Amino acid sequence: MFLDWLLGKGGVKQLDIPRRTFSRRISWCWHVEAPKPQVTGEVYDQVLLDGIYLAYGWCLITATNGEKIIDWQWCQRENSATYQALMNRLPAPT
Repeated sequence: MFLDWLLGKGGVKQLDIPRRTFSRRISWCWHVEAPKPQVTGEVYDQVLLDGIYLAYGWCLITATNGEKIIDWQWCQRENSATYQALMNRLPAPT
């Protein structure tokens, strides 16, 4: 049901159940913790950093090598300290 809604085009109406029932049945989906990427020690040619603001005042800063997310950092707002906390976990270039 969750995937039908997520990937479908008709929204909750296509599921033919009340919106509240649907919300109650899928509420667990929003509480699944995403595993952190494993630090491999690999040194990347490039690391791209970006922040995105989400609901409830959260910000997520991501580090990517251009192909995949290599690490992330939750924060309340983007600032140098949160970017530094993320970069400190990545191996420095040699």
